[in-house]
Amino acid sequence: MAAGSARKLDSARKCTLFAATMEHKPEMCVSTELSFTAGERTLRLCRHPFSDPGGQLDGATQLLVEALSGGELPGTMLDIGSALGAAALTLNARGCRECDYLGASAVELALVDANARVNGLKVHARAGLLPGFKGRYDLVCVNLAGLEALGGRARGAAARILGAATDLLRPGGRLLAAASRYENGPRLLGGLCSAPGSRLGELETFASSGGFTLSALRMAEADDRP
Repeated sequence: MAAGSARKLDSARKCTLFAATMEHKPEMCVSTELSFTAGERTLRLCRHPFSDPGGQLDGATQLLVEALSGGELPGTMLDIGSALGAAALTLNARGCRECDYLGASAVELALVDANARVNGLKVHARAGLLPGFKGRYDLVCVNLAGLEALGGRARGAAARILGAATDLLRPGGRLLAAASRYENGPRLLGGLCSAPGSRLGELETFASSGGFTLSALRMAEADDRP
């Protein structure tokens, strides 16, 4: 147990306030029975004890991993919402020099850190992005089916998150988004393309499986901007 014994501080109106001191850092990597293939490597994943025991990546993350296991290799990438950081781990295993993961909870970020260590990889798990990150990434991957922790289930939140993600792309960079039929990723991305002053190219939907779709947009090169 990471915390010491609790002590009572105060009580009033049938409520009691207790305090305890954290004696050592809790161990987040509780199991590594979940694994997946990324290119020529098999990567292992640590999971929270209360996570889904199914032993598989969700459909949207699986599409991202399959697409990222080959083809174009970016120099910098940001992973938003893939299960346990699988997209960032896949690209770092292939040689992408800078892989960041954006998450919302301390447990989520700790698990991504643990997964990087277990596999001998380096992924920066972040709770937020600084203003200086605008135009930083060659690739931004978004799992629209996994954005609940970032507010993605609120009305219009997914569209706002996608819009913010495009601002993080460098000229010529690519946005890769996986979604279930409920998020309707192609419709959301199509809206970004058609927005006034958009610097995004045509929408490409190039993979579909089990009710999930994978779509991509590319930011215009600097000399192609309107």
